[in-house]
Amino acid sequence: MNRGGVWYFAGLLPRPRLRLAGRRRSLGGRDGVQQTTTRACSRCGDNTMADTPPWLVVGLGNPGHRYAGHRHNVGFMAINGWASAHEPYLAWRERWQAQAASTSGSFGRCVVLKPQTFMNRSGESVGAAANFYRVPAPRVIVVHDEIDFIFGRTAVKIGGGHAGHNGLRDIIDRIGSRDFVRVRVGVGRPEKGQPKNWVLSDFSSSERDVLPAVLDRVVDMVSAILCDGAVAAMNRFNSPNAS
Repeated sequence: MNRGGVWYFAGLLPRPRLRLAGRRRSLGGRDGVQQTTTRACSRCGDNTMADTPPWLVVGLGNPGHRYAGHRHNVGFMAINGWASAHEPYLAWRERWQAQAASTSGSFGRCVVLKPQTFMNRSGESVGAAANFYRVPAPRVIVVHDEIDFIFGRTAVKIGGGHAGHNGLRDIIDRIGSRDFVRVRVGVGRPEKGQPKNWVLSDFSSSERDVLPAVLDRVVDMVSAILCDGAVAAMNRFNSPNAS
């Protein structure tokens, strides 16, 4: 699926717009995070989940234009794409040291989060939002870069360690659980040099040509987790013949 203009990459595509609270009608009540209603996901049934905590969908990265095109920021890129594809006029605001927005669909309510604390302290934002909404770890989805995957490989994972990823490490420490869902987006390892310098550098020109298709796939993976559950998404996207 080609989503064209939804991608924000290294300043070449539109930035997600931040809107001040009060300019749109908030359906979120006491939290003050703007919520918009959207059409149902085509795969979801009628499930309002009125008494269920919201999903918390998190993209990891570093804030600021300097880092926008870095491999480490692929989580931000994917979440921007998912938010734009799901609700083009989603209203963002600053909350929990993050850019936050709230939306809903037949999967229930979903809080979308991009921590602005820099990668190594991502858990501060995720922990604060999870505590506020009482979101259990299995309803937290974190999209992040994965150096143990070749560029372009993606997978859904439930739980596990941090494998040296400092953003995941901090989230585990702050929420006190490893049981959240991860969407791993392969950025590869450098042939020489330090992994830190690799992830804090831009994608190559050849990688940028392929990146939109990779991000489209991640958007579908997040939607599948929300609509069908993490296990079903794993079965669909982690298999050798994944669609």
